[in-house]
Amino acid sequence: MRRLLTVSLIAVSVLTAVPVRAALPACVSETEKQAMIVRSFQSYLMVAAVACNQAQAYNTFISKNQRMISGEGTALKAYFRRVYGPGEKPLNDFITALANAWSQIHMNDMGTYCRGTWETMWKLDTGKIQMIEQARLTASQPAVAAEMCSGAIVKAF
Repeated sequence: MRRLLTVSLIAVSVLTAVPVRAALPACVSETEKQAMIVRSFQSYLMVAAVACNQAQAYNTFISKNQRMISGEGTALKAYFRRVYGPGEKPLNDFITALANAWSQIHMNDMGTYCRGTWETMWKLDTGKIQMIEQARLTASQPAVAAEMCSGAIVKAF
């Protein structure tokens, strides 16, 4: 029996909360959870690249972390293949939902968002923080609620 898993991307600001939802019909493993966290973090920085004029810093981030991002992308694709079978539309819809959630957070407080992403990319570039550590902290901004395959509920990762 398949359990319905709802991934809720909730953008919270001082003035408003904007929920974005994508229904995922299966639990996630630790590996899949981490892949979703890294993808959310990448979307966070990607929005900054476009909306905050931080493309050069984003490209440096991608270049330095390409191996990890690629590996996590493979794990994320495997989740969507396991759940939906071949085809990329569900994965693309999920990635779009993440980008939209981050964009909404940016629109609610552009200055804070752009300063925060700039500082994050600087810390990553200088080695003051590790990517996966920062990804776990940042990915909780649009909270992603999920059911782990172990039965545990992860309210925000």
